[in-house]
Parts: sequence; C-alpha cells; structure tokens
Amino acid sequence: MIRKVAPLALALCLPLLPKSPLQQVAVVTTDRVDFAAGGTIRFEGSVGELNIEGWDQPQVEVTLTRADYVDPSEKDREKSQLERITVKAEKRSGNELVITTALPHRNYFVRKVRGATDSNMDYRVMVPRDSHLVIHHGNGDVTVYDVGGDVEATAGVGAVTIQLDDPAQYTIDAHSRVGSIYTDYEGKYRTPLVLGSGFLAPAAAPAHRVYVRVRIGDIDIVKMGANPISK
Repeated sequence: MIRKVAPLALALCLPLLPKSPLQQVAVVTTDRVDFAAGGTIRFEGSVGELNIEGWDQPQVEVTLTRADYVDPSEKDREKSQLERITVKAEKRSGNELVITTALPHRNYFVRKVRGATDSNMDYRVMVPRDSHLVIHHGNGDVTVYDVGGDVEATAGVGAVTIQLDDPAQYTIDAHSRVGSIYTDYEGKYRTPLVLGSGFLAPAAAPAHRVYVRVRIGDIDIVKMGANPISK
C-alpha cells in the first residue's frame, strides 16, 4: 500500500515546487529604405503596437522589437520562433512602398493574439512627413504622429491615436463598432448603435483625408501636442 501511495503523493506535490523565474527573450531588427516624401506607404499584416512618426529624411526606417517571457529552458526555441517574424519593405513603384509583416506558424500567432503568452511586438516606424499612409492593422494599438499626408487606418482590437498638424485642414471619417471617439475638430458625431460611435468632419479642398475604422477600441484624432511615442 505504501509503495502505491508514495508515487501518487509525489505527483501531487510536483506542481507546488517552485518554478524558475521567466526570462525575457527579445529580437530587434532595423531596416531602412530610401523613399521620397509625397509617396504612399502601406502597412499589411502588422499586429501589436504600431507607432508611426514623421521626419524630414527621404527614408523609411522600421524597427521591430519582438519579445516574450519564457522558462530559461525554452529561450533558444522561443528566440528561433521570434526570428521567424519578419518585416519586409518593398517598393511597388517609385512612389509606393509596402511594409509587410510575415508571421510564423498559425498556432503560434494565435497564442500571441489571444494573450496566451506575454509576447509583445512593437514597431517604431519613421516616415517622410509628407506621406500618405494606408494601414491595415490586426490587434493592438496604432499611433500616428506628425504625418502631414492622408491617413487611412483600419484595426481589429485596439486604440487608434492620430495627432495632426495644425492649422492644416482635414476631412475626417471615423467609426468604431465598439468604442468611443474623441477629437479636437468640429464635426458631427454619430451614434447609430449603443456600443459604437462615428464622427464626420467635412473640409474645403485641398484638405487632407483621415479615414479610420476600428472593430473594438477607441479613436482619438487630435491636434498635434507632445509626442506620445516613447523613445
């Protein structure tokens, strides 16, 4: 009887034994592409924190940090997985650049999106200030700061914050299925659903266009203030 009970007691006690502290694994890459002001920059497949800032350089710089916290015994395996998340910047023409994120195996991606791990993806993207942005983002927050061209942004779950140059003119069309909208600009709010909200603000030509659609999350479209993107 003792021989049967002892292994069972040991098995029950194993989960109570202290675990090794989780350690961070991070992979950081930076890519640069020459690209003149006034062109269109498209973002496809991004997920996580997407931060885009305008600058005076005729160049696009993309820094992507992929990070996770894992057991020390799994660091090498996790680093290999994180390295498989790649970002490619490809010129489609002289005035169009497409920045595409390629993810590893679908199950690994689903774990990240659903919060099954502490993994994080953080983009820091510098673009010519007078650029037209077309953003197709998954889950995670999007921040656009000091970009003077048109902005078109769609996102799944997360907040979208756009700070616009003042006193430039903008025509704004924003809608969140589940979330609120805040803006410094005069216009008309729409609340067709209890959980959703929309905002329209017309402007005389030649105004820039701001178009935002979010499935779940808040939208802020405000005049430029302090840079919200942490360095």
